[in-house]
Amino acid sequence: MNPKKVSIIISAHNEAENITRTLAAVSALTYPDFEIIVVDNASTDGTSEVVRKFGGPVKLLQQPRKGVQFAREMGRQAATGELIAFVDAVCLPSPSWLTRAVADLDEGFVAVSGPYYYYDHGKFFGFASLFFQKVFYKTIHQILQLSHRGGTMVFGNCVVTKEALIKIGGINTKIEFYGDDTDLAKKLTAVGRIYYDTGLVVRRSARRFKNLGTFRTLATYWWFFLKNIFP
Repeated sequence: MNPKKVSIIISAHNEAENITRTLAAVSALTYPDFEIIVVDNASTDGTSEVVRKFGGPVKLLQQPRKGVQFAREMGRQAATGELIAFVDAVCLPSPSWLTRAVADLDEGFVAVSGPYYYYDHGKFFGFASLFFQKVFYKTIHQILQLSHRGGTMVFGNCVVTKEALIKIGGINTKIEFYGDDTDLAKKLTAVGRIYYDTGLVVRRSARRFKNLGTFRTLATYWWFFLKNIFP
């Protein structure tokens, strides 16, 4: 049986300094059949030029309308795979990441997601955050799935079936950023089950925590999470 083709979508706004590392990590995935789609989301720093220099079988798209959801939706529409993976431009998946994610989906789920390991903000923060995501996020996910209200999804670390995305009308471009993954999980729950795999870990930069502060970042995320779950 041939493996399902996966389209990996990387949205990038002014990521010239980071996109090469992400492309290198994604290109090193051991899964046998995938395509890489980079959507340059109104960058002004030469992101597209860096992607072109990287070479290899990378499809580059231009989304002049700024907003990560617009970029993701453009990538979704261009995807040719049965499964669609979303990776942020500051994420570094391990070589076996996609193989594990697809195996999870083969158990009958329409989507799978997992936690981040923030690798550049100190070891304590990285491990404490990972522990929190593995324990608390998993518990929240199970409660939401049982109540059919949604689930825990991390947009930079998830794989979704193309069929499920079509059923929910694609990526919600009415959301600018915060609450995007919660909205996706809530809509996907209406068409199937979501799996939160605590072992499906992706390394990610903690730059948002460093720029905005840990408390402010967490408070913003949780505010929009609750706002979407309990509108």
